[in-house]
Amino acid sequence: MVQAAIVLALGLTGVMPAAAQPYPAQPYPQQPYPAQPYSPPQAPQPYVPPPSPEETDHQGIEASLFLGAVFPDRDYVRDVGRGVRFGGILGFRFAPNFSIGGGLDIDVHSPHHQTSADLTVIGAAINIVPSLHLPISRGEIILSGKLGASVIDVSSDLESANESLSGMLAGVAVTIALNVNGLRMGPMLQAEQHMPGESCSTDSAGIKTCADASEVGIDRGMFYSLLFAIWF
Repeated sequence: MVQAAIVLALGLTGVMPAAAQPYPAQPYPQQPYPAQPYSPPQAPQPYVPPPSPEETDHQGIEASLFLGAVFPDRDYVRDVGRGVRFGGILGFRFAPNFSIGGGLDIDVHSPHHQTSADLTVIGAAINIVPSLHLPISRGEIILSGKLGASVIDVSSDLESANESLSGMLAGVAVTIALNVNGLRMGPMLQAEQHMPGESCSTDSAGIKTCADASEVGIDRGMFYSLLFAIWF
């Protein structure tokens, strides 16, 4: 009752209790968001497969073996006809495009004439072989030079006599070497000029006589060979 009377009295006098004041809001500091530079999308890079072992540059020991046919000039040595050549090269590849080695050629010739079946004709040569290697899509082309010494021996099985012709040679060779199962193989074409120096003959009594090749009418002659070569 007392409280009601107080409220009534205050209402009558026009005095109202003060309303509660709101707590002033504090502004929240706005931090600027750092702008990110725009990067245009990158185009995808094409896939480049790693080189296969056959395509990598080869350096180190270089070797080859070859076998094929040899065709000598008929005017060079009287009883030397076409034959079989085999041999090889062993050397070192100093750079991807250059190598140098030593070569050995062995020729087994057939006699010119059918009546010379008792003759055995053997030729041999040792060479210095510098080579230039030119890469192609599936291998390489090998351009080689040849410089060395040669000898041809013609022996008679019936008379126990023989003739020999020794001298120098110079030539060139071209090989198309294709990559096959980690090896390089292909045809090799050789052309070489033989320059005779000395001609010797041994009779059945074992007496040997020698003369300058020019004195017995032997001049320079060409040898051609078509071979199949394998390079390691």
